[in-house]
Amino acid sequence: MNLLFFYRFFVNLIFHTTAVLVFCVLFVCYFSKVKNESIYFFNKQLNYSCQFKKIKNIECGSCGLSRSWVFLSRGEIKKSYFYNNNGVITFIMSNVYLLSYILLLNKTKNKRILLIKSCLILSMFISWIGIIVSNYKLKTYDLFL
Repeated sequence: MNLLFFYRFFVNLIFHTTAVLVFCVLFVCYFSKVKNESIYFFNKQLNYSCQFKKIKNIECGSCGLSRSWVFLSRGEIKKSYFYNNNGVITFIMSNVYLLSYILLLNKTKNKRILLIKSCLILSMFISWIGIIVSNYKLKTYDLFL
């Protein structure tokens, strides 16, 4: 087997896995509401609390991201920006990624398509850089080690 086979396999694996995860998160966002700082999905409250915030008493780079995405799914950009300023770029890129996934779903053999998929994966990662860097600076990830 050649290197292109492994490259194609891993790009497709990451491409499909990311798309499924993004779809699930966007589905929840589009069908949720924010009431009193809590997110309600089909009138059932989603309970989650940031462990970093509980332990360190400061917000991590991801705090407010879910509420930000819910407000963005409703078109309320100012409210979204209030909860997490990185929410806008990650939400837009996640929607672009999912739309691109739908368009490229049955295309696997062409090398250009493989390059496009690789670029989409890279751009998705780049859109999350702000959150990743702020979490790294705050040492959020140290709680999990």
